Amino acid sequence: MAKKKKKAKKKNNRWSSKRAQHLQGLNKMFKNEEYQNLLEQMEEIGLDSGDEQLVLLKAQTLRKVDNLVDAMKFMHRAHQINPENIDTLVTTGQWLEENNSRLQAIAIYSQLLKQRPDDLSLVLRMGGALERLERFEQAIVCYKRVIEKNPNHDTTLRHTGYCYYMLGDLDMAADYYERAVLANEKGSSPTWVLIGSLFTSKGDRENATSALRKAIEAAEKNFFAYPSFVRTAVLDDEERDELIEKLEKLLAESVKNAQDKRLCHFSLGKLYHDQKNYDKAIEHYTSGNQYRSENIGKFPLD
Repeated sequence: MAKKKKKAKKKNNRWSSKRAQHLQGLNKMFKNEEYQNLLEQMEEIGLDSGDEQLVLLKAQTLRKVDNLVDAMKFMHRAHQINPENIDTLVTTGQWLEENNSRLQAIAIYSQLLKQRPDDLSLVLRMGGALERLERFEQAIVCYKRVIEKNPNHDTTLRHTGYCYYMLGDLDMAADYYERAVLANEKGSSPTWVLIGSLFTSKGDRENATSALRKAIEAAEKNFFAYPSFVRTAVLDDEERDELIEKLEKLLAESVKNAQDKRLCHFSLGKLYHDQKNYDKAIEHYTSGNQYRSENIGKFPLD
């Protein structure tokens, strides 16, 4: 036992000596995304460490390599070292949400809001977690607190409209969608997708198509727009061919994450099906399904 304590003390001395120099080098590795090398360098930093910055850095690095279990342990340790640093709890809540542990995240946000009731960023996080849990009425309460202070916050306006839509209040949904577009026309592509859904639910195919077309025009890489557009729009052969060429090019050159690949593949599957090119349609539908499992918990409004 004495030998172990002596060995641990020796390791800790390594980090206490020239700490600033070590920390600077480690932060540089983190910035350069050299996560595995960084973890090797920090192997000696354990849960017994009392150095908040080093423990936080190890937690963040573990999260980058998708080791959420150990990352959470080190984040908890960082909070033990410095309970006054509320940002560690905010980060913990965010990680829990990313892991679909939203009830736990809400518990953390509730705890934090007791300490910082006027922190609108926390109110917004709480609203987002509630919305993802389909607690739409509670989410609206949070969002309206943010809108009261910032009436042109287009993202919050859009999410509020979506909550009303999910509650079946289409008039209120339309009102908030309109306000979101007016608040930020340049960033309105996600809102136009939702407006398209609203018109579709009303059976207004023409206006739905127009809204979805505007979504694509505003941001061609908003891949959430394409599946609804190809299902709704009446395309002639030339338009269909042009859209196939465009999506095939985007898929080959620009689409990186699984979510966008899935959306592209399903859109192309529908387009090829309408073209009566059934082999290509099946190929894309199959590819789209391969990415489906990687997108559980993804949210189209963010």
